[in-house]
Amino acid sequence: MRGEFEDAKEHLDTLEAYTATADLFDQFSPLISLLHGRLAHSAYSVSRAQYCYALAYNLSKTSSDDGIRLAATLDILGLKLGLGEDVQVESAELLLELVDCKDANLNEPALVFRAIAVKEIHKSKQHLKFALDNATLRQDNYLRLLILCITASHYQLTKASRAVSALQACRQLCLSLGVPPDGEQKPTSAYGNTSIGLWVGEKYAELLQRQGNEKQAKKQETINKALRERWTKAQEDVAQLFELRQEVTA
Repeated sequence: MRGEFEDAKEHLDTLEAYTATADLFDQFSPLISLLHGRLAHSAYSVSRAQYCYALAYNLSKTSSDDGIRLAATLDILGLKLGLGEDVQVESAELLLELVDCKDANLNEPALVFRAIAVKEIHKSKQHLKFALDNATLRQDNYLRLLILCITASHYQLTKASRAVSALQACRQLCLSLGVPPDGEQKPTSAYGNTSIGLWVGEKYAELLQRQGNEKQAKKQETINKALRERWTKAQEDVAQLFELRQEVTA
């Protein structure tokens, strides 16, 4: 789904109304809450996402739905990692459980989260390599993009050539997923990837400046400005669409 938030919200509202009318809401409420949380997460509403994930977790425990419970726990962890919280201690046992589970939609993101949470850089790189191999095998470009971004950040200050290679791969994936990496003003509804395109551009500009390539760095800054404007506009549009309070952290 390429940022089709309006359609997603409409489908969820329809599902919620139908299950309530058909007396099925209690059965499906953990899943509906989880999906509402993911939608809010994508729409930059941290507090709503936290509430929905917690609700999904509690409802799934009541109904003994281990699949939703693990998914909600993974999403809560992902939200915390995105906010920069230190979750190494609390996440260790959970991530091992998720990595060993039979659901590829859970254990592969768990591998990535292990790479983020672990303190040892060499272990992080091992987790990332294994996760990237799996994501490539499954042709999961969204997960590949996340892994390559983390890989680039690892090499940003230690090995510029590796960082550049990872960032270039990220740019290509951004383009294929609907985000013009060069800031071109093309019509697109891919709000969810604009922030990644901007992050890639900013990291690339930092590398160019460090290498003394001022001309290319200025060109990249122009591109980043266009991406930043699109990202800000996307946030405003999504926040208005869902009548959510926009929560943007520096």
